[in-house]
Amino acid sequence: MYSLFTTVRGQDKHFSKPAYHNIHYQIEALTTLSGGHSPIYLNANKFGLSSVKGNNGYLRAGILGEKQLDNSRKWSLSYGADLAVAHNFTSPFVVQQLYADVRYKWLTLSV
Repeated sequence: MYSLFTTVRGQDKHFSKPAYHNIHYQIEALTTLSGGHSPIYLNANKFGLSSVKGNNGYLRAGILGEKQLDNSRKWSLSYGADLAVAHNFTSPFVVQQLYADVRYKWLTLSV
């Protein structure tokens, strides 16, 4: 049995736009090639993005942002999406996280 594990990860980028708008994004690709099943140590601690099938992989992209909606900083909006397209997983498309937060002073609504 042979195993080959490769990961290509884009650096987490951060940029700011006018009006207090911060955005972070990242891109990641992972491939596992194996003559049989993937060893357990290659599947551990992957937060659900792993497969026991021999040859598998995914392409993952995420974006997180925060924006102040007014100049007095009473209203703000945070959002995020982390998605993956997978090969030889239980599902070909994985939503790792998807959220939006609206804040007014100390009150937060999370969806």
